[in-house]
Amino acid sequence: MFVPNKSEPLTAMDYKSEPMQFGPTVFTYSFHNYDPIICRRVANAPYDLTLFAVESCTSSMDLAWQLAQEGQLPDWASVLAARQTSGRGQFKRQWHSPPGNVYSSLRIPQPALAWRNLIALLSAESMRVVLTALGLTVTIKWPNDILVAGKKVCGILVEEKSGIVIAGVGLNLVSAPSFTGSERPQTLPAGCLQELGVILSPMDIWVRFIREMQSRLAETISKGGPEDFVMGLTAHLAFIGERIILDAYDGANRPAVLLGLDRNGGIRVQTDKGERVFYSGSIYPAA
Repeated sequence: MFVPNKSEPLTAMDYKSEPMQFGPTVFTYSFHNYDPIICRRVANAPYDLTLFAVESCTSSMDLAWQLAQEGQLPDWASVLAARQTSGRGQFKRQWHSPPGNVYSSLRIPQPALAWRNLIALLSAESMRVVLTALGLTVTIKWPNDILVAGKKVCGILVEEKSGIVIAGVGLNLVSAPSFTGSERPQTLPAGCLQELGVILSPMDIWVRFIREMQSRLAETISKGGPEDFVMGLTAHLAFIGERIILDAYDGANRPAVLLGLDRNGGIRVQTDKGERVFYSGSIYPAA
């Protein structure tokens, strides 16, 4: 059972007075050692968000689920980790997690049924808006990646269990994994924001993302239905109208043309057998 530190919670002053340095990025909050998890709840800062700062964990998603199951992670509460030992992405792929990047998980209020399959895309659109505001040209690579200058800088993983929805976000701020030689030829390279001239702390950009996600979820759902959202999102999809390779994890790599999205977040493609919709898989630019 996870039990947070029982001493007095951190205040906003702790963000300014006790920074910790990890590589080139300053974490402007303190950590408290709690065995076996180094974790402390940060109270009333920044901007009254409930946040658990953790120096090291298997993954921010694992810790978020643990907190949620203990009743300690309300809606819009989050975990921000300095490093992960077993970070994971889509289909439990390993997520390289050295210090300095964003490894976070956010509990999102469960939306109405019509929107539940769109949480990953809502999260991706929120991150796109945040990064665009920094002067970057950003596209969304279906189903859960963010591209800047043709490189993957961010991945988003959404999990739902028993009415609880948690979005895990990995964002490369200061470093990105290199090719190992085992990737498929079409695999896109990874990039980081620092090489593009953007210098921000993990806390700073994480808070920006939460605020945008809060606003996006409320405004998007109140203004229209899923059809309106996916129609607006289509303009920001990577490879729209281009030839791609679709790996639907059924053993077949399908050449196709990316047409857009359906109302449930599936990808619409034109194949040699006509137009089809897929709800899982990965896409790559055609060679």
